[in-house]
Amino acid sequence: VNLSSTTILEALSAVGIEAELCETTSLEHLDDVLAAPDVETVIVAGGDGSVRQVVKRLRGRNAKLLILPMGTANNLAGSLGIRLPPLELIAMLRERVLRPLDVGVVRCGDFEDIFMEGAGVGLFAQTMHGYGEDNGKSVLKALTAVIGTITAPPVLDAKLFIDDEQLQTELSMLEVLNTPAIGPRLNLVASADPSDGWLEVMT
Repeated sequence: VNLSSTTILEALSAVGIEAELCETTSLEHLDDVLAAPDVETVIVAGGDGSVRQVVKRLRGRNAKLLILPMGTANNLAGSLGIRLPPLELIAMLRERVLRPLDVGVVRCGDFEDIFMEGAGVGLFAQTMHGYGEDNGKSVLKALTAVIGTITAPPVLDAKLFIDDEQLQTELSMLEVLNTPAIGPRLNLVASADPSDGWLEVMT
């Protein structure tokens, strides 16, 4: 989807929303934009990564989020039923329905971060690490990363505490999912719902 900021602002104005455009150029710039305590509604025109960075900065605040899916995979928007083109979504804003949005948290020692789609270790995580995004996205990079992981698959000795149960086992992959699909629209657990208050575990 390739829309100009002017087109988006005009569409918002047509449904009675006067928005302030903030085209962020860095994470530090995003910090500054969202630092104002009176921010009530944020419209994210982007993909899953953009949504995550905004949510990360809005945690603990009573703010509303509107997603205009303009990324590559748009897993989070899709799992919330947001599948229409951005301008059609904006035209429906007069009839919008608010939904809660779950946020997963990963902690390891002093390290803490959030996830919107999923977090894990093993096959998929190793493949994504090998893929990276420093030099853009491509099918060749993806195939190279997959082959590199398959030829030396990880074996993890894991102890899991899920709800009130404890499980110790060897596994090659563990994913904790907030959305049905992660990464390049890889559908793993159809029942995952980012607004039901639960996370799904896949091994």
